[in-house]
Amino acid sequence: PRHPRHLQWKRLPPDGSPAAMDTEYLFVYGTLRRRAGHPMHRLLRHHARYLGEGRVRGRLHDLGGYPGLVLDPRAPAVEGEIYAIANPRPLFRQLDDYEGCSPRHRRPHEYRRILAPVERADGTPLQAWLYEYDPRSKRRR
Repeated sequence: PRHPRHLQWKRLPPDGSPAAMDTEYLFVYGTLRRRAGHPMHRLLRHHARYLGEGRVRGRLHDLGGYPGLVLDPRAPAVEGEIYAIANPRPLFRQLDDYEGCSPRHRRPHEYRRILAPVERADGTPLQAWLYEYDPRSKRRR
């Protein structure tokens, strides 16, 4: 699938190190993961650099066809993938829309994009955006 022409993407060096001050990180744990095979992962793959596996503390909820993560520092680790995004704003607009938490979606949103502590596979901590499920939302599957 073709992506909108108005999106301008900055490239990261092959090692995934930040190339610009506006580089952000994204942690994904469900349909956006590589092995999920979802079409939205293609968007992520084309506009972000995969940095490796990572984990957060939380609980996964089975929402029927996709998971919802609720962060909890006392919970076991939830495994996922970490991506570096050199130009996050246009990608986050599309991902927020996909996750149903963009301004055009009615509240309460099922998910919210938040900045949270994530641990890389080698134990290195970083702050990354992730989509957290709100169990109080009315939209449940």
